[in-house]
Amino acid sequence: MQDKIVELIIFILNEIKTLEINLQDVNVRELEKLGYSKSEMDVAFSWLFDKLCFRDFGFSSSDQTPHSFRVLHEVEKLAISAESFGYLIQLRELDIISDSDIEDIIEKIMISQAHSIELDEMKYMVSSVIFDTDENIAQRLSAYDNETVN
Repeated sequence: MQDKIVELIIFILNEIKTLEINLQDVNVRELEKLGYSKSEMDVAFSWLFDKLCFRDFGFSSSDQTPHSFRVLHEVEKLAISAESFGYLIQLRELDIISDSDIEDIIEKIMISQAHSIELDEMKYMVSSVIFDTDENIAQRLSAYDNETVN
C-alpha cells in the first residue's frame, strides 16, 4: 500500500508543479477515477501537508538552482538498474527525498546486494524511507539472493 501512496504523492506533486496550483486545488475526483482510495488519498495529502509545513518543495520560484545529480560508480551501476536510479532522480527533483536519502538508499543497496535492484524493489525502499518504516531492508534484499533458479 505504501508504494501506491508514493505513486500518488508523485502524481500530486507533478500536478501541482505542472498546473501551478496549490495542494488544496488538486482534483480529488480525478484521483478517485484513477483508482486511489479515500484512505490512500488521506495519507498522501497528510504527508504532503506535513512536508509543506516544514519545507518548501520549490515550486514557487523559477530562479532556483537545480539539484545536482548523483553519478553512480561503475559497481553501483551493476547493483542499481537505470530505471531504478531514474526513479530516485525523479523523486529528488520533486523534493520527495533528499540527497542524504539517496545516499542512504545506495549505501544499503551496496552493503546488502548481489543482484541488480529493479524498480519494484526501489519503490519499496523509497517508501520505507519516506514513511520511516525501515523494516530491515538489508534482510528483505538478501532474501532475493537466497532464491534458487531451476
